[in-house]
Amino acid sequence: MKNNTIEKVYQLLQEAGAGGKIFSVTFTKKDGSSRAMNCRTGVKKHLTGGMLKYDPISRGLLPVYDLKKAAYRMINMQTVKRIQYGAKVVNF
Repeated sequence: MKNNTIEKVYQLLQEAGAGGKIFSVTFTKKDGSSRAMNCRTGVKKHLTGGMLKYDPISRGLLPVYDLKKAAYRMINMQTVKRIQYGAKVVNF
């Protein structure tokens, strides 16, 4: 995908998760399967310490907390198909 599309997806995900709001996202995982999840950004409660050894944003990834699995996951911003927050739905 084009770089401006990644920037648009990043801005929408930041808007969706602003202030710890819950949002839904559907994207294609690295293995080619599709994942839909309800998630939040900014969750710090379940951290075990340490820092990531890389910058996920520069690699097109966004770290989020998956509410159903109760674990941290990465959203691949290059393969996002759908973002839903509030009454707004954005399809790519």
